[in-house]
Amino acid sequence: RLYITSVRQLSRIDAIRRSPLYTHFDETVIGATCIRAFEQQERFITRNEELVDCSQISFYPILISQR
Repeated sequence: RLYITSVRQLSRIDAIRRSPLYTHFDETVIGATCIRAFEQQERFITRNEELVDCSQISFYPILISQR
């Protein structure tokens, strides 16, 4: 029981952490021409790396709980 409730909660946290990453990626793909026109590629790459790092923080406890 403890495992199921813990994994469910961790999965919920993981989904919440991934949401900004998906949103940023979607906006980047849609606005790629504008990003290139204003030469803002580095800013978007840096922001993407920050969001990936933030997303990975919640993924590690899921791996631990599966052990």
